[in-house]
Amino acid sequence: MVAWHVLTETVRGASHHRNGLPNQDAVAYHQPLEGHVPLLAAIADGHGSKHCSHSHLGAKFAVEAALENVNSLFNTPNLTLPQIRMLAENVPKAISNCWRNKIDAYINNHLRIENSLQIKPGTKNRYLPFGTTLLVSCVLTECILYWQLGDGDIAIINRDNSLTLPMADDARLLGNDTTSLCSSKPWQDFRFTFMPLVDTSPKALFLVTDGYKNSFKLTEGFYQALADISEFIDTDGAASVQQALAGWLNETSQQGSGDDITLAVIYTRDK
Repeated sequence: MVAWHVLTETVRGASHHRNGLPNQDAVAYHQPLEGHVPLLAAIADGHGSKHCSHSHLGAKFAVEAALENVNSLFNTPNLTLPQIRMLAENVPKAISNCWRNKIDAYINNHLRIENSLQIKPGTKNRYLPFGTTLLVSCVLTECILYWQLGDGDIAIINRDNSLTLPMADDARLLGNDTTSLCSSKPWQDFRFTFMPLVDTSPKALFLVTDGYKNSFKLTEGFYQALADISEFIDTDGAASVQQALAGWLNETSQQGSGDDITLAVIYTRDK
């Protein structure tokens, strides 16, 4: 029997330190009982452009909306795989609507912020200042579900230490261009994949914001870093990795992209 665990970390980018900007990433997870499923994890990367002045809040609201809605849909025993797939189709719209509701409530409770957000009554997109990407994973007994909106990476480390990328590429993600929760119909831009757990489970799976990958000159170096983290969990223990993770990510940001870096790693242990 497999036990599931999770480590998360987020660090403020080196360039954000220099420019006095906040960490615009967010990460959260939910696991009602340690080692058991369902296990949910979500990361978000606020855009941080001049038009997205409150994207750090947008990222925070995004991971909250993801966990709330995914948990409400899948925290039910004895779901069949067809039922799971059907419910999974409802996730993008549920998250998008919940995220908007959180922002509406925030704006309504902080009316003076309207001026700083440059939002005028009747403005078509009052959500633009909160723009963010979102990556979500849900581990169930018989399968793992993944949703992704925008850039960032989802990677799987298999039992033989090979690496698999479960999510299809999105041709719209060029350079700094990305799909976003602040678009008019963001639920249409989510990507989704479904991985049945038939014979074996993965060794680890990663959700990572793009500040990590962009810190490496070669993609292979990024993938090796993920494999190394998985290996260190095996050899040094999760507590040791958790203690060191912020330092590793800060050094990577300083030497690389300068961007915020956030990851969630869900890993397995045999009971």
